[in-house]
Amino acid sequence: MAQRPLVAVFDLIPGAARQCAAHLDLRGYETSALAQPWELDSLLARQRPDLVIVGAGASGTDLTTVRRLAAVGIPVFVMLAEGDTSAAVLMLELGAADALTRTAEPRELVARVDRFFARTGRFHRRVLRFETALADLTAARILHDDGRIVPLSAGDLALLGVLAEHKGKVLSQEDIAFAAPAAERDADGHAVVARVSRLRQKLETGLIESRRGAGYVLRIK
Repeated sequence: MAQRPLVAVFDLIPGAARQCAAHLDLRGYETSALAQPWELDSLLARQRPDLVIVGAGASGTDLTTVRRLAAVGIPVFVMLAEGDTSAAVLMLELGAADALTRTAEPRELVARVDRFFARTGRFHRRVLRFETALADLTAARILHDDGRIVPLSAGDLALLGVLAEHKGKVLSQEDIAFAAPAAERDADGHAVVARVSRLRQKLETGLIESRRGAGYVLRIK
């Protein structure tokens, strides 16, 4: 897995930074939630974040922060009150990379961050779409359409990665065992068939098909 980008979230509204950072953390980003100007100063003194999300509107601090970060080439996203188009234009003029409303769905925020890093070539998320779930191999999680989040173990990731790499091709149990050996914590006699069964249950999918006497094949586009 590629090194995770560091996304800092700076917001003076109590709890807002932590809530925003939590959504990004679930999608595989390294995050830092900052609620005070001195916390942002401390972070910048230690390391350079790949992106800073600024919650605007609490005070004039946001204007200074956006201008300051843009001046040193640190990308900035700004979260604004809904309908405040003049503020959005101002922030973009000051150098913000993007602006969205505070009421935006967490999925929209994550999608914008994903798109930003993909466009800059910094970070590419590896995802697989199943019937009712999205397997995020970058974040090692399954996101079900009903909102449930199921973690993927190291063994699950190795197994799913091999099946995805050879999608449409039947792999024998021996092929899978060689290419995706069980993680140490799973190495207690469980056969490939048990690992595949567990992965199917987590994904709630029928797209990992059995071929009697031959092995398994992943049927996704």
